Amino acid sequence: MDVLNLVVNVLHLLVDVIAFVAHATWVISRDTPKAKHYSDNKK
Repeated sequence: MDVLNLVVNVLHLLVDVIAFVAHATWVISRDTPKAKHYSDNKK
């Protein structure tokens, strides 16, 4: 039961980190015109 608890905690932490990084990346790319320009050129 302790191992299962540990796995659940690690997964939850991982999801939190991914969500935080994704949100931070979205905010940064939304706020910088240079990033928008770059993504427009990539198409």
